Amino acid sequence: MANGSIIHAGAKEKLSHVFDFTYRNKAASYDTGDNLQSHAFSTDGFTLYTGNNSDQIREHTLSTPFDITTASFVTAHNTGGANEIEFNEDGTILNLLDYQTAYTTFDLTTPFDISSRTNQRTLNTLGQEEGFVFAKSGSEIHICRRDARRIEIYSLSSPYDATTRGSLQYEFTTDVRSGSLMDIFWSDDGKTYYTLYRNPSRLEQLTVTRPFDPRSPAVVSYRDSKTLDDGADTDQKTITWSTSGDVFHHAVFDSRKIYQWQV
Repeated sequence: MANGSIIHAGAKEKLSHVFDFTYRNKAASYDTGDNLQSHAFSTDGFTLYTGNNSDQIREHTLSTPFDITTASFVTAHNTGGANEIEFNEDGTILNLLDYQTAYTTFDLTTPFDISSRTNQRTLNTLGQEEGFVFAKSGSEIHICRRDARRIEIYSLSSPYDATTRGSLQYEFTTDVRSGSLMDIFWSDDGKTYYTLYRNPSRLEQLTVTRPFDPRSPAVVSYRDSKTLDDGADTDQKTITWSTSGDVFHHAVFDSRKIYQWQV
């Protein structure tokens, strides 16, 4: 994986609390220019993609990997709904989830270049599917069932292609009793995952003994609507980490801003 660490001037060594938002400090925010539904980064952290409510993905370039203070808008792509955006690691496959309607998958002839998309495929959702993430080298898709507050795991017959979803492997209903489950994100080693809820907002960090298996987790830390963002808007939508696990980002639903935290 590419090193997405941000080392500030005067830092003597890399911070040790990787993939642990307990130690995060607010670093920056970036006005993306349109109402946000989702966001994603290229693996090297030099490109930020934001999905909006106009069926577009907006592309932004960064001069420092994963540091949104160095971001600038490049172009917009008319892709259709982008309620969630996921690439495979080498950027040759793009997956989109429209709002509870369908998955759309494209091949990219140039890695991470959305303008080079081809071979469009679609698959209808089963209803109330919100965020999703790939695990185990793309052989599984983990889906958030919004109002049921349930994580569902499906196998994929073609890695990183959400439209090749097979039968349900297993599911896990979270212990959170209110709010809508919006997003899930795994650390690179599959031992830590994060679940994000809204109405009311809550972000949980959990650990598991079996990598990429969300069942039987231990809650390490959480932030609720009162403490989630230290005064920032708490209506969260999507979450990401840098590849090195020392920079955390979240998008705020239907706002223009994405927020950045350093750990």
